[in-house]
Amino acid sequence: MIFENYCILAYNSLLLIDFYSTKVREKELKMDVFYEMFIDLPRQGPGNKKYTIQALSLIKNLTSNPKILDVGCGSGYQTFTLANKLTNCEITSVDNFQPFLDRINQNIVSQNLHDKIKTSNQSMFALDFPEESFDLIWAEGSIYIIGFDRGLKEWSKFLKNNGYIVVSEISYLSKNIPDDVKHFWFREYPTMKTLEENLEIVHRAGYYDVEYFIMGKEGWFNEYYIPLENKINKMKLKYQENKEAMEILNLTQYEIDLYKKYSKYYSYVFYIGRKN
Repeated sequence: MIFENYCILAYNSLLLIDFYSTKVREKELKMDVFYEMFIDLPRQGPGNKKYTIQALSLIKNLTSNPKILDVGCGSGYQTFTLANKLTNCEITSVDNFQPFLDRINQNIVSQNLHDKIKTSNQSMFALDFPEESFDLIWAEGSIYIIGFDRGLKEWSKFLKNNGYIVVSEISYLSKNIPDDVKHFWFREYPTMKTLEENLEIVHRAGYYDVEYFIMGKEGWFNEYYIPLENKINKMKLKYQENKEAMEILNLTQYEIDLYKKYSKYYSYVFYIGRKN
């Protein structure tokens, strides 16, 4: 009986190992497909130079040589917009995906911006900087990873007194949201809130002189959804026999189609606040 129980236990352990190995392989495939979709896009989320510069223009009395932390920088589209707009600045671009940082480093060399930009491979969940190190924290389309409320609160300690934070966050623009939109975003981002609710969160996190503006449709399409849709179509040919990959590609295409149909109900909103 002991031997039989041992055999059963061993067999069940092998099944469990196989189950988790399968799950790991599925997760690795999903990440591979995800990064393949986004690695060479101009941006990894909605936005453009116009909106980055508009957000920067709403910052009052920024020091003449600001130290800037760009959190979740991706391939650095907004990083280089800031570096080229500001006469003097020191930008630290943080991401935990090294190929994005490698791309930034290549562009630093090609654009001769060594004195303005440096990269750091870190998780936004555990940023390793001295407190009150930065005049400005910037996070375009990335704060959702840690959570809007949590990011605003935890990152505050890295800002100098009267320093600024600029984040863009997907937000509902109405309380009457179509069911298709609610169902999709509840699954993909269950803590997504309305613009008004997010403004309250910014104030509660201890920021004042709060400003905001809503990103227009061109910010979604010109340098994000249009190149992303082109990439999806190419990848569908490559992965047409791969069920898991096709699910990811179809879900991403559904997100694009959903925004085309319901763009008046949600968008990215830039929130700008000053540390008390």
